[in-house]
Amino acid sequence: MEHVGPQPSATTAAVPDQPTFPDESTTGVPAGVTLSPSSGLTVTNDGAVIDGLDVSGRIIVAAGNVTIRNSRVSTDTDLYPIHIQSGTTGTLIEHVEVDNLGGTGLGIFFEGGGTVRHANVHSANDGIRIQANDVSV
Repeated sequence: MEHVGPQPSATTAAVPDQPTFPDESTTGVPAGVTLSPSSGLTVTNDGAVIDGLDVSGRIIVAAGNVTIRNSRVSTDTDLYPIHIQSGTTGTLIEHVEVDNLGGTGLGIFFEGGGTVRHANVHSANDGIRIQANDVSV
């Protein structure tokens, strides 16, 4: 059988080492992002974007299609540093660090729908608790 197309290469490109499990080097706020200080927030506008904040307190999401990215949320509450309220959909949390500062609560609590990607959740009893449909982690 005749080979059609480019000839196979005798060498392969080197693949850079990747961590076998996500850790603080691949999750949380990316290196080089400058964070602006903020107090806690309650988001009530659909489509709102929280980007580049260093939140001291909680973020409560009470609207649809909210994005929280490139941010850090720190609080010692016994509740939830990030709370996605019931009835909301489309929340996106990405490249976020959540520090419960040793509180006894949860890092992120989903009662509404959404997605979490590249989050570094620490110092909480439970990192992410889901009590909703349509949540991807």
